[in-house]
Amino acid sequence: MSGDPRSIPARRALERLIIEELDSPVAPAIRGLADRVRAGRGGVAAILFYGSGLWKQPDTDTVFDFYVLVDSYTAFDGRRLLALAGWLLPPNVYYLEDGDLRCKFAVMRTGQFAKAAAGRSLNSQIWARFAQPCRLAYVRDRGARDGVAAMLTDAVITFHAQTLPLLDAGHEEPRSIWTLGLRQTYHNEWRSESGARPEDIYQASRTALDRRTRFALPGCRPARSIATRGPRRILSKTVYFLQLMKAVFTFEGGVDYALWKIARQSGVKLQASEFQRRHPLIAAWPLVWKAWRAGGLR
Repeated sequence: MSGDPRSIPARRALERLIIEELDSPVAPAIRGLADRVRAGRGGVAAILFYGSGLWKQPDTDTVFDFYVLVDSYTAFDGRRLLALAGWLLPPNVYYLEDGDLRCKFAVMRTGQFAKAAAGRSLNSQIWARFAQPCRLAYVRDRGARDGVAAMLTDAVITFHAQTLPLLDAGHEEPRSIWTLGLRQTYHNEWRSESGARPEDIYQASRTALDRRTRFALPGCRPARSIATRGPRRILSKTVYFLQLMKAVFTFEGGVDYALWKIARQSGVKLQASEFQRRHPLIAAWPLVWKAWRAGGLR
C-alpha cells in the first residue's frame, strides 16, 4: 500500500480494527484449551483462535483451530526432527483433547508467519486464512500483540492485492472480493468443503470483512504475479499436499482425523485399516485416491 498517501491512514485504521478484534475476549473454554496447548512448552509468543469454531456455533463435533506463533520449534517442542520438519515445511500440526473439547493447533515460527502473511511464501494459506477475523487466545505481552496485528494487517493487504486482478472492472465490492478470493485460494489447496463455503464465511463476518476492504483498497497495488493461477497453483497444491501428508504422519490419530474431516465437510465416508493407521506413508495412498475420486478432496 506504500506509494499512495491515502494508504498510510487507511493502514493505520485497518490495524486498529484488527487490534480491537484481537483484544475481544474469547470464551473461558477456548482460553483453557490454549493454556493446555502451551502447558510445559516454551517460546510461545501468541496463540490465534480462528476458523469455523470462531464464526459458527460450535457443536459436539467441533474441532477448534489454533495457530501458535513461537520463537523457535525447539523451544516449543524439543524434538529436533520435528524442528527440522517445521523449518522445511511449516507448520507443524498437533492434536489435543481436553475432556469434551478437541482442538488442532498448527505451530509456526513468528518470522515464517510474517513472511507468509506478506505474500512471500509458496502458497496462500496464511494470508487467505488470516485476512479473516481471528482472536488472541493467548499473547505474551503488548509487543507480541502489536506484532501480530501488523502481520494480520499485511495478510489483509496481500489478500486484496492478489484478488483484485481476478475481478472484472467495476466489481470491486467487498462481497465479490471476499468470495472470489477465498474460492480461488481454496483451489490452491486440497479441500473437502462445499463450494458454498466462501459465501458462508462472508455472510458470517460481513461487517468485519466489509470494513477490511474499505481500509485495504486505498493505494492497494494489484499483484503482478497472481498466486492463484497457472504454475503457482500447481506448486501451491503440491506444497499443501505435502503439508497434509506431514500432518498425518506427525500427530497421533492423524489418518482418522483426516478421514473424519473429509466426512464431516463433504459427506464422503472412508475407513482406514489398522495397517494404514500404523503405516500411513506406505499404505494410506489408496485412501487419498478414493477420497479424490469420490469428491472428498478438490
